[in-house]
Amino acid sequence: MSILSRKEIERLIQWTISVIALSYISYRLLRFDGWSSFFEDTYNKLWLFAGLLLLQIGLSALNLALETAKWRQLTLSLIRQSWYELLFQVLKGIQTGLITPARVGEPLVKGALLPLGLRTKGFLMSAAGSIIQNIVILSGGIIAIVMLKVSFSAQQSSFVNLQRSLILYSLITTAAFAITIGLFFLIIKSCKKHPKITKLISHLEALRELDKKRLARVFLLTLSRYALYNFQLWLMLSFFGITKSPADIALVMLYYAAITILPTMAIADLGIRSSIALFLFGMLSPNSPAIVASVFMIWLINLALPSLVPLVIQANACRGKSQRLCRSGLREEANHFYPPTENQNQRDNYSTS
Repeated sequence: MSILSRKEIERLIQWTISVIALSYISYRLLRFDGWSSFFEDTYNKLWLFAGLLLLQIGLSALNLALETAKWRQLTLSLIRQSWYELLFQVLKGIQTGLITPARVGEPLVKGALLPLGLRTKGFLMSAAGSIIQNIVILSGGIIAIVMLKVSFSAQQSSFVNLQRSLILYSLITTAAFAITIGLFFLIIKSCKKHPKITKLISHLEALRELDKKRLARVFLLTLSRYALYNFQLWLMLSFFGITKSPADIALVMLYYAAITILPTMAIADLGIRSSIALFLFGMLSPNSPAIVASVFMIWLINLALPSLVPLVIQANACRGKSQRLCRSGLREEANHFYPPTENQNQRDNYSTS
């Protein structure tokens, strides 16, 4: 297969992902049942809501900047890229994660957008970032349970059941992850002389380059994004009169922990989010339409809108505003600014998955 043919296929895949994401978002917008209640709640305070919307979009942009900085820290030992390339990779990851079960497509695509020879290592780095993120979210959920014990009576069965379920699923998830990692390294150790295993070990060596200082930066950026996500949802719920005090942030933390341990197909993701939100925030208010509208707006601002940005970039590139990017792709653009070294040329001889 020629190089040109391969690049055409890669661009076709990117366009396909973009179109599927656009179709999915359009479907969700058309199928959302709470539009009438949403407009009724915002009609009398339209200017306030417009200000809130602008603030939320600004916070979402800050969130993307933090994620881009995090991705830069993870890939810095592999390759130096421009902020534009890093941002595009993050946006394509969000876009693909939106339409794949449990967002598994996100680390795959972010790794695939790196130059040849670095894709597997890029995937491993992205997966490491996702693991750190899940650890932060689940830890926040456990902290939220402790905080909520002060607010809710221990006799309240719904809270007790939720507490038990979250702890149980967290333990199961942790155990399953530990067993999987253990078996993975056991297989590698027993078959380390196999050529493919030897190659995999060479890729895993990249994880050692995440020194303590860089790992601390990744954790700090992840914590910042987590705090920002919590604040965004709390702020939206507060606008609709659901949350009434800063202490209610604990329920938001619990909400994110719950949706993290319940991986779903993309087509059911928003429905699951709404159901969990109704259960949790229903403890604060019976205003179900406002709860669903809040969750939907945060999903729209933080996931749906960013996932459409790559489609705009691709369209502009092919309309002539960035013909070089359209013709050559981001990987060749990176090679233009950062010519491959001799070691890079050796890595490029590896096949990619």
